[in-house]
Amino acid sequence: MKRKEIKALHDKTIKELDELLSGAYQNLAKSRLELAAGKIKDTKILVKLRDDLARIQTVLKERQPK
Repeated sequence: MKRKEIKALHDKTIKELDELLSGAYQNLAKSRLELAAGKIKDTKILVKLRDDLARIQTVLKERQPK
């Protein structure tokens, strides 16, 4: 994610963040399968996807009532 996209996460609703999170999980699972099949050789893609997941989860936790 680029810096503008990261800042835009804070403006999204919880529902939009949940949709992004589920899509990010699907992308990560797909990429893991492709890595196992030998279609992807660069593991940096997986690292970026995990980082994006963590960012979305962090924003969601900030929004949770205490």
